[in-house]
Amino acid sequence: MTTFVVTYTYDASPQAMAALRPQRYEFFARLDEQGVLLASGQLLDGPLGDGMLVLTAPDEAAARRMLAEDPFVREGLVARLELAAWRPTVGAWVAG
Repeated sequence: MTTFVVTYTYDASPQAMAALRPQRYEFFARLDEQGVLLASGQLLDGPLGDGMLVLTAPDEAAARRMLAEDPFVREGLVARLELAAWRPTVGAWVAG
């Protein structure tokens, strides 16, 4: 499995985001239950609280398919989604 860092830049009203947030949290909960979501959170320096995920997937294509199911992505609230393979080298997520 490859670890990926995902950043989201939103292009939506706070009301549109609030309306879909429960569905989005359900989406994140499913990824967590599957063991692929390592972390999810809001970036504090963006105007709409842009977001970041750390997840695992077999490859980039699989990660992109997974992210396509995000309600914010499906409904066009994401202006930019950046995905980068990441190799943690030091810290709690590094095995042995």
